[in-house]
Amino acid sequence: GSDAPTALGCMYSIGAIAQESNGKITAAVSDLLEEFGVDSARIYINFFDMPRANVGWSKRTFAG
Repeated sequence: GSDAPTALGCMYSIGAIAQESNGKITAAVSDLLEEFGVDSARIYINFFDMPRANVGWSKRTFAG
């Protein structure tokens, strides 16, 4: 019901999704976005742990 600034982010990782690191990332992103007028209560970040076979890079996947 508000038109206040809002942010939605997605964080993809290969095996490093954990409560402690997710909290640190959320705090750092919130601090950064608050400088642009986005209240931390309006910042949403989804965390996804990706299987190595589902991430491609440099003509291959991280699974090989």
